[in-house]
Amino acid sequence: MTERCSNVSRSESTLNKFNVSHECALFDFVVYTVFMGFLCLFGIVGNTVALIVLLKQRSQSATSFLLHTLAVADCLVLAATVPLYLLPNVFPYTGLLYGYHRIYLSIIPFLWPLHQIPYTWTIFLTVLLSLNRYLAVCRPFRPGRHLFGTTGQAKRHVLYLAAFSVVYNIPRFFEYQSKVVCVGHNASKEVFELSSIGHNKIYRILYANLFYFLLIHGGPLLSLAFLNVKLIETLKVT
Repeated sequence: MTERCSNVSRSESTLNKFNVSHECALFDFVVYTVFMGFLCLFGIVGNTVALIVLLKQRSQSATSFLLHTLAVADCLVLAATVPLYLLPNVFPYTGLLYGYHRIYLSIIPFLWPLHQIPYTWTIFLTVLLSLNRYLAVCRPFRPGRHLFGTTGQAKRHVLYLAAFSVVYNIPRFFEYQSKVVCVGHNASKEVFELSSIGHNKIYRILYANLFYFLLIHGGPLLSLAFLNVKLIETLKVT
């Protein structure tokens, strides 16, 4: 799709919204590409080593399986971070990856939900692992302990959380839409903006804010705090 921009001067175009100064480009490159890239590489290597060590254990319990899955989920999050946050800042400062820089704004509507799916999954797995530790230490002889009695039961819980993470983030694929904007005389560029769904007030209040806080940030954080406090109290008593 091509949009004629014969009446738009370069100074009036939306190109200015996408250009950055050399100093800002350097800052973004150092923070996002170099520093965050090092953290992603360190995280992937660390999780891979942990996964290899855990797989070498002779006996595979429900807890070890949860640790395996959490390591895999963390690696998926870090891998999805690369095209979303690391690569876009390479071209403005170095001049490399121009092809990716050109298509980046048009593929963000897909990169964002593909990042949020494993991100949601790894948060839920962290809470699930804490719940497993809580039940094993604080409720060893109560009925709730049988939620993780076998590896098979742990696998079912992991699959349930994986399915929920995918379903919950499906609206993210419709949150943004591509748009062609003028970037100079007879020149256009494909970018993204909020779609009609993304602009919807109910969607913004309930899904993008309230549910996101309760399910992704606030709820898991409070759950982890409660479970760990109870775990520490039990360990002090024993």
